[in-house]
Amino acid sequence: KLSTLRRSTASILLHPCELEQRVDGALYIDNGIVLAGAHVISESVLSDAAIETGRAAAKLLKNHR
Repeated sequence: KLSTLRRSTASILLHPCELEQRVDGALYIDNGIVLAGAHVISESVLSDAAIETGRAAAKLLKNHR
């Protein structure tokens, strides 16, 4: 079940999800893949979540090398 709420501007379309729908950003770290964005587990939502999880993803990749 995906959340039906959508927010958008002329250039950005956001699909927020429920807390229980979010995934661990390090789910695929063993394959060198880290997830970031509003769909990743974090304390923030929408664009703040994208920034927070993007920074966390960069740190995970740096430490995983």
